[in-house]
Amino acid sequence: MFGFAWYRIEEPTWLLILTLVVVPILLALTFIDFETTFLPDKLVFPLAGIFLVTSFFIPEREWWEGLTGGLVGYAIFFLLAWLGDRLNRPLMGMGDVKLSGALGLWLGLAPLLLALYLGVLLGGAVTLVVYEARFFGFDRVLIPYGPYLVAGALISWFYHESLFDWTSTQV
Repeated sequence: MFGFAWYRIEEPTWLLILTLVVVPILLALTFIDFETTFLPDKLVFPLAGIFLVTSFFIPEREWWEGLTGGLVGYAIFFLLAWLGDRLNRPLMGMGDVKLSGALGLWLGLAPLLLALYLGVLLGGAVTLVVYEARFFGFDRVLIPYGPYLVAGALISWFYHESLFDWTSTQV
């Protein structure tokens, strides 16, 4: 991932350094969530703090876009977690809600929506495979959502401009 970040981020240098700092934290959250289905606040809150401070300085973005992304990311997933709680069917935990808000601070609104879309697609595909595997004796019930949020966020961070350009030429 470090080499890939070095390849994709040319300027400014501080943005490359930021990416090199947060990618290991995101990968650690991924593996922790896979193992425990829990996203620890000890990693998510500092990540959100880093993203909040740096969100004002990301090039080619207005100062408010990171804040909007953070609020929307938190609100969407909070609504889903609240709905699951009311239906007595846990859709996602509060760790996913906080991580989505932190990723929104980092990405901004439009790239966050792309990241959430990709995360839902990836997580949904894995969920279908896991539920089909139950016919063969695989009994895992809880599927962590954080790894798919992180995967969608990393794809969006590195490729959102290319994907937005590609989709605008396809319409």
